[in-house]
Amino acid sequence: MIRLPWSRLNFSDPSSGTVLLDSREDIRSASSQDSLGTTRVDSIGVWAVRKSETSASAVYLPGRDSAWRAPLRRWDSVQVRERPKQAIEALSGLLRVWNPLELPRTHGGQL
Repeated sequence: MIRLPWSRLNFSDPSSGTVLLDSREDIRSASSQDSLGTTRVDSIGVWAVRKSETSASAVYLPGRDSAWRAPLRRWDSVQVRERPKQAIEALSGLLRVWNPLELPRTHGGQL
């Protein structure tokens, strides 16, 4: 399984399938105006690309002009499960002995 943040896939609202869309034909053009908007999608396309070490060509799976489609499910409520982060032990140990009124000292005891 590959997990990617919704924002890396340009989703502005993943619960409704809304993605950011820049409709400019050539985004490299310095004179082109920003035309950022949104649109809704029902699925996302997924490719696997394998590049040969000996040639400049690449192989696209399932094909360059086709993709595996991953359907999107809509949701209205979020299921949340709280879990402690890995750094909780180190942070709680630091906070037990930390005095915010003390000035930090360097190795030689000088500030």
